[in-house]
Amino acid sequence: MERTLERNRQLFYQGKGVISKQDLDNAQSQARQQNSGGQSPVTPDPKFRLGFGSKLFAGGKLIRFRVSFAGYLEQVQNYSARQTGEAMVLIGLPQLLIFPIVPCLMQKFDLRLIIFVGALVFGGSCLLNIRMNPEFGGPQFQFANIIRALGQPFTIVPLSALATVGLLREQQGDGSALFNIMRNLGGSVGTALLSTMITQREQFHDFRIGERVTAYNPYVQQFLTNQSVQNLRHSGDPVAALQQAYRMLQASVQTNSYVMAYSECFLALGVILLLPNPNDYRKADFPIEPIFVRLWSPRAMSGEPITDQEMLTLFEAARWAPSTYNEQEWRFLYARRDTPHWQTFFDLLVELNQSWGQRAAFLAVILAHKMFQQSGKENPVHLFDCGNAFENLALQGAAMQLVVHGMQGFDFVKALQVPDDYAVVTMFAVGRPGNPADLPEPV
Repeated sequence: MERTLERNRQLFYQGKGVISKQDLDNAQSQARQQNSGGQSPVTPDPKFRLGFGSKLFAGGKLIRFRVSFAGYLEQVQNYSARQTGEAMVLIGLPQLLIFPIVPCLMQKFDLRLIIFVGALVFGGSCLLNIRMNPEFGGPQFQFANIIRALGQPFTIVPLSALATVGLLREQQGDGSALFNIMRNLGGSVGTALLSTMITQREQFHDFRIGERVTAYNPYVQQFLTNQSVQNLRHSGDPVAALQQAYRMLQASVQTNSYVMAYSECFLALGVILLLPNPNDYRKADFPIEPIFVRLWSPRAMSGEPITDQEMLTLFEAARWAPSTYNEQEWRFLYARRDTPHWQTFFDLLVELNQSWGQRAAFLAVILAHKMFQQSGKENPVHLFDCGNAFENLALQGAAMQLVVHGMQGFDFVKALQVPDDYAVVTMFAVGRPGNPADLPEPV
């Protein structure tokens, strides 16, 4: 730790040695070469990644609804394939009238607003079907299906446009193919999840209803008696009539179990679509890139390590920050968790920051070179330039979904015995997001 930082070199210092800018460049170049072979040319675009994931979600959402609707009609109402298709026509036909209008609306309104309205309408239509009964069939679904048909085009088309807005012309084909893949993949995942949910909930309700359907229940006795009398008129065999009454009772229990299971599925679909985005409360007054709104400084971290490539990527982002005469006055001193120098850095923190900083992947101190390298004169904006570098690093961390939290609560004087021509700027912690419930009470 007594090693002196050389004056005229751009260095990144870690507890176990010194890494020059050339070493950093070589490491980044090697990492890019390793990843360049199989990387799609469209995936790095943030908006495409957002639409990519949204398409997975939307595909799962739409297929889940269709499977639940068709499955309900076939399992509960015993509809044939033709009857099911006729009932589902109302979901498709109104969309033919809506789709031509959507591009016009996209030119006048924010795409995110259109998607929100579409999800709101679609989710609301699902909530219309949460109070079903065994007599609830195709005609009872008509109104909700028309509402769904009105909302669906407002999610599919704007999502595609929002994600591909940053793609070059030669990337449009790849983007379209990936979108179709994600829609189908989302549908497959959604179908599996929905089928599992229906099966488990049907079994749950069947068990709970069965607890109350006993031979000692007067309503059950009355049901069996009435059905046995009716069956006896057709069969003439009292034993067969009673057995058929029991089968009818079992079928009634199963039908009601399925109705409740499907009602819960519609409720789940509606709630998922109507759940607010946790970032919705962070609103910019004027249009800016979403990454600025996503940037914040939580304290909850999981304690998991980050890879060398992730750490070098953060430092690479800082290296591209603007600075006076390209001085790049910043230096980063850091120590990873579970390394010999971690305790040295950790002991710099005040007690409050230690309470949550102990779960960081690494801790770092930013130093600023106070003198111009060429002239040796004092640089009056060395702190300002280091702020630019940290902002770049923090934004990159937000893009990578890492926690980057700056701190002033540490011992500036004790900070690693830096040379006189360097100023201690700040300290920060980096880690993977954790559970806020794990934070200590004062935090």
